[in-house]
Amino acid sequence: MRIVLSAALVAAATLGTALPAQAAAPAIQIVKIYYDSPGADRRSNSSLNAEYVTVLNTTTRTVDLEGWTIRDKTGYTYEFGPDVVLGAKKRITLRSGQGC
Repeated sequence: MRIVLSAALVAAATLGTALPAQAAAPAIQIVKIYYDSPGADRRSNSSLNAEYVTVLNTTTRTVDLEGWTIRDKTGYTYEFGPDVVLGAKKRITLRSGQGC
């Protein structure tokens, strides 16, 4: 599962010009991708939950994720809905399965 985070993260990562020091790192970063669960992949919920992506808010302010998407190479897209906010210095983990 290859993951792509859209919106500002992609734009910041592809800019070719120099940015001021405080803007050099994107506010939201993908910090971990685990795309192949350990052991035999039987497509069970526990196996799917071992596949995940973790996103980190690197700022000291809350970021509203409504409308942000994460997409894998097969085209499956997860879109954050209303009222999804990521607190300062907090992480959110999205799993392939139906939750733990």
